[in-house]
Amino acid sequence: MEDKIRTPDQNARLHAMLGDISKQVEWHGQKFKVGVWKRLCVASWLRECGEKPLMIPAIDGCGVDIIFEKTSKLSVKKTSELIEWVYAFGAEEGVVWTEKIPEEYLRYVN
Repeated sequence: MEDKIRTPDQNARLHAMLGDISKQVEWHGQKFKVGVWKRLCVASWLRECGEKPLMIPAIDGCGVDIIFEKTSKLSVKKTSELIEWVYAFGAEEGVVWTEKIPEEYLRYVN
């Protein structure tokens, strides 16, 4: 039996955290919108978990596209792991979180 899909609270938490990162972190001299940070974080998290996002030559011949699992399809457990990963990344970058991370999001992490 598959795990329950992420909760609306988890979705809101993840997007709030990505919003904090978007406002506070400059990466290689650039600031990015939430959507870009979401893609960067999910791709890095997947690699760290041993999963590999697909890197496919772009259909239009302009570079490479990265295809990864949609966060809307993640289980509660995997979403909790992603939230923890984003929290750790943000902490390393000195992000000041607008909301404290509740323990219930971290309880699914091994």
